[in-house]
Amino acid sequence: MQYIQYCDDLSVRISVGRKNYQNLVILSEKHGAVVKRKGFNGIFPIADRLKKRPVLILFLLAVFLVSCYVPSRIFFLRVEGNTQVPERYILEVAAECGIDFGAKRRLVRSEMMKNRLLEKIPQLQWAGINTSGCTAVISVREKTHSDKQNVSKHQVSSIVATRDGIIQSCTVQQGNALCTVGQAVKAGQVLVSGYLDCGIVTKTTQADAEIKALTFRNIEVISPHAALVKNIEQEVKTRYALRIGKKLIKFYKDSGNLDTTCGKIYLEEYVRLPGGFCLPIAVVKETEVSYIVGEGELPVSEAGEWIKDFASNHLKNTMISGEIISADAEVTPDAGVFCLQGRYACMEIIGQIRHEEFIPKDDEK
Repeated sequence: MQYIQYCDDLSVRISVGRKNYQNLVILSEKHGAVVKRKGFNGIFPIADRLKKRPVLILFLLAVFLVSCYVPSRIFFLRVEGNTQVPERYILEVAAECGIDFGAKRRLVRSEMMKNRLLEKIPQLQWAGINTSGCTAVISVREKTHSDKQNVSKHQVSSIVATRDGIIQSCTVQQGNALCTVGQAVKAGQVLVSGYLDCGIVTKTTQADAEIKALTFRNIEVISPHAALVKNIEQEVKTRYALRIGKKLIKFYKDSGNLDTTCGKIYLEEYVRLPGGFCLPIAVVKETEVSYIVGEGELPVSEAGEWIKDFASNHLKNTMISGEIISADAEVTPDAGVFCLQGRYACMEIIGQIRHEEFIPKDDEK
């Protein structure tokens, strides 16, 4: 943008482009005028000043590269849903599969990663990987005792419904799909068959699919009025530890609670950088409180919350994987007990593998 401002009879203030400045000087000298530069505006003067501060340039460049790199990577891992398989073992196997510090978020959430994890840990029935920021959460579901039998890789298997429900999504990797989205199915119904009709011949395979359905459950929970109540605090102990990555460095010998008279408060405070980035270094604080325990009656409000939490946790533990969408539960006191009557709507995976009976050939008997 160019403009001319008259200051007095002998002075004029002119704004010109950077490229035209030298032409203005030459033209002014021909007419006997004197040009005094007040300064430059725009990005070029800023760039000239930055050239004199190389450390600042390197810092800004580093911040730009980190802001581009960090959101697309995984720096923290967490496991949920495991009871028998140790968390450390799952994390070690996940690292072998590529789910480790610095892994790409897009690759971590792929079906290939999930299938490799299931192949290396046969104790798992289902696994899912979700990401939130720089954290990856590995959700697993372990096999029951009946699922742990050795099955030949050539044996035919199908996917059947574990309970009644309405199909919401159906992702079939292998097998013949016998259900569609929106269809109501019953427990035991075959959802994906291991038999494929190819016209002249029928091929067999091991069905593999992930089927989510809307299910409804009725549950009744009964709890007595009497319960052990913590009355008076006797002793409070505070211990500290340092967590670096997966390693926990304790500055004390024992941290276990011996009986129900003790309560523990576990707190981890991670080191955070400006911008919200969290380093894998945390100060761990454990506070143990000893109480005098006596028998007493629970208030209706407190007992109701406890029973509702128990019912919700029970439903989640009976699912292969899923969540509770809505709950209609009522707690009423009756004859020395609290009774909960609840109806729950759940979104869960209902597909379960069923292996067909293997009939050996005559020469194999």
